[in-house]
Amino acid sequence: MLQHVEGVQTPLVDGNPISGEEPRLLNDGEEIEIYGIRMRFVLRF
Repeated sequence: MLQHVEGVQTPLVDGNPISGEEPRLLNDGEEIEIYGIRMRFVLRF
């Protein structure tokens, strides 16, 4: 899960800003970008 708590920039998921105050469920393979740093979310069981 990902949620914007504070700061000027809103995190991006696959190039789109997350919206709302509720946490966003992340899916396998999605790209997260926070302050210009890109990470790929990988879900492994």
